[in-house]
Amino acid sequence: MQQQQQKKERGYRGIRSRQGKRGRRTMRTVGRAAWNTALAASLGAAVFFGTRELADLAHRTHGQVAVPTVTLLILLAVFLTWYMRRGKPPGWMLSLAAIATAMLFLHISLLDTRALREHGLEQHARITDVQTKFNADNTDYQVYTLEAMDGPPIKGTATGSLGGSKQVGEIVTVTTDPSGQVAPKLGKLPSAAMQLWMGRVDTVLALLLVPVLIGWTMERTKKRTGRQLGGRRAAARGRPLPPQPGQSQGGKHGRRPTTPGRTTEGRAGPGQRR
Repeated sequence: MQQQQQKKERGYRGIRSRQGKRGRRTMRTVGRAAWNTALAASLGAAVFFGTRELADLAHRTHGQVAVPTVTLLILLAVFLTWYMRRGKPPGWMLSLAAIATAMLFLHISLLDTRALREHGLEQHARITDVQTKFNADNTDYQVYTLEAMDGPPIKGTATGSLGGSKQVGEIVTVTTDPSGQVAPKLGKLPSAAMQLWMGRVDTVLALLLVPVLIGWTMERTKKRTGRQLGGRRAAARGRPLPPQPGQSQGGKHGRRPTTPGRTTEGRAGPGQRR
């Protein structure tokens, strides 16, 4: 009777111990998930506000081309360093970089469009010079020097064309920014619908950060939890099993213990007969 009571008590203690371990493991997982969520939120805020600040810097300093180019070079250097040291960059990092780059380009265009919508001017100008230049992918584009026929003088040059290449002496419509923050552009002022469309696309790109960061948080939490559980199970498997009743310390899992002068395979030792 006393032995049965002791077995029940040991069983209850085992159940309480397992429940306690499970509860502590759950609390640690919840804590890691909360920490990873805070890290993801901080990373998302850094990407969002960082692209906004870079776009504003490019708009204020006439760096609509220089700022994105430097940013792309920095990202390329980061990915090359990661590849040389750790191998292929993870998917979440590539997705985050692609979204951030698209946000930067689009927000620069949005700021230029807003500036032209607020205080831009439509002017008629005569083309006085045409130069052909080439991009990095060997595609050509035209650079036009313009002379204002009405309104203030046009500072800077306009790139690209509407409806094909223009010739020297042609009269074109050009949109200029009196503040000088936006380079002259061929064509009329951007419409309100264009500005609204660009604003919506910019918002959608910002929202795309959310699923990427959620996936990163879940992957990081699962990987950490799985690594710790795997280590505990491996340690548990490596512990020596307690001896069973009727089994000596030398035996293991029912195998016959070795005797002096006799090997485990049953061969006779030195000085003994088979």
